[in-house]
Amino acid sequence: MTVVVVGNGPSAMILSFILSGNIPFYDPNTAHGPHPDCALHHMLAGKYEGPDLAHSLIRAVHDSAILSYIASGYNSFYSSSMLPVNLLLDTLISSDEVDFSSTADAKQTRVRWVYMPELAVDHRVIGSSSQPGGQWAQMSDADGPDELSLSYAEMVSLPGYSFSKYYKETYGVPLPEFTRPLRKDVAQFYAQYPKRVGIDQYFENSAIVTCVDRKSDDSLCVCFVRSNGESKSIACSQVVLASGVFEKPCENKDSSSTPLSSFSQVSRLITSAGTGTNADNKLLQDNYTIVPPLSTPPCEDDDSSTLSGRRTATLVIGSGVSAAEAIDKCQHSSSVIYHIYKWDAKDKSKCPLRRYPEELYPEYAAVYRAMAQYSDKGFKSSLSSDYVGLRNSRVVDIAPDGVVDIELESGMVRSFKVNDIRVRTGRVGSLEFVTPKLLNWVSGHDSDHGYEDSSAYLVNKKTLRQKVPGFEHSLTVNDNVYAVGSVTGDTLIRFMLGGCLSVTGSIMNVV
Repeated sequence: MTVVVVGNGPSAMILSFILSGNIPFYDPNTAHGPHPDCALHHMLAGKYEGPDLAHSLIRAVHDSAILSYIASGYNSFYSSSMLPVNLLLDTLISSDEVDFSSTADAKQTRVRWVYMPELAVDHRVIGSSSQPGGQWAQMSDADGPDELSLSYAEMVSLPGYSFSKYYKETYGVPLPEFTRPLRKDVAQFYAQYPKRVGIDQYFENSAIVTCVDRKSDDSLCVCFVRSNGESKSIACSQVVLASGVFEKPCENKDSSSTPLSSFSQVSRLITSAGTGTNADNKLLQDNYTIVPPLSTPPCEDDDSSTLSGRRTATLVIGSGVSAAEAIDKCQHSSSVIYHIYKWDAKDKSKCPLRRYPEELYPEYAAVYRAMAQYSDKGFKSSLSSDYVGLRNSRVVDIAPDGVVDIELESGMVRSFKVNDIRVRTGRVGSLEFVTPKLLNWVSGHDSDHGYEDSSAYLVNKKTLRQKVPGFEHSLTVNDNVYAVGSVTGDTLIRFMLGGCLSVTGSIMNVV
């Protein structure tokens, strides 16, 4: 029987590459020598250098001694909660985090890939995007084609074909050091990847998975609908959920802009969203995103920074990277920015932006400093700059003319007139296509009849770790149902390889 991978984004492509018979081994015999961590080198040397599957990194990611060592001594400024399997492969690909931000040659990888076709596993990759890439193939107001990616170029590379190589082939010049590529370039790179590494025959794009269920003989069945309306089903031995936390793998409603005159129709929804994620938010249920369909023409597209002689104003809600990107964009257009964000004065490390080093992400550092300064001195009623920080505040009302009432942390309610509202409080995914009996990590559900409320299927990067016992060690959702990619909690592409190897080990029975 075959293996079905749900989703056609980066993690699905990595997994397909491995299942096609590409096996990774530890390689200490490089021009730059073995891994600089002597203890880790000795744990890997000889044992995981080959020549067979049992002596590959697919087995190493199940070595409890190695994982314990990694968990106790490794981390990344991107997150404090990376899975040890992902940190292990990350340090083998590049032992220096700054080098990882540079070029392919600078990474000094110590992973050697060997094509072993006799180990290939029959599989299908089914994704709703029209081309491989998942969310990268889908642009929105929050992440348009000319936006810079969060990751530096080599961080979006996949095994077998690097972004550096794609860039040189496309533009005829070497990739400059420390480049954050445009989203459209990353999308095109991923669209080409399956064909470049010889796995395109496994992909079924523009197909919406409608059901994953267990049959009476304990096998699994995946049902999906092609773009032409044709319904299909596949019996399979294992299913891997690679659908992510950034998109819902079924019909997604249009979340394009709504004119300012429609504020009154959605003010209640914005109020319920506040500054956090509310599972009862109707917008979240409909669009599986906390970005509402609400904005005037974006500030960067305005012909002038004034309306009737007055400055344009934008309200940004959010504390993380997407909020910082929105603020940076509006600063370039001379728009006044009102910023609602969460802030813990006792523990500033809880702010996601604090983790990013200024030398790599100067724009994030600038927004973080502004947030900290306003949090230290409190709200100022007189506007003295283009940025007004509103920590721990919430929207309580939006009038048809664009006047927004905001309750400050002190309890005072202030009114601001804005031309644009950008809610950047994160996104969610959905496992609505998985039958409830396979989602027994949700308490109180009826395994035979499903859920009345579709919000019960919503998942963010923490859901599986919190709800599935032992998930961080096995990446198992249910018997023969696994998860890889952002739905496991590690949302950056560079931190997906380890999880894919771990799931491959379970599929190939090398654990």
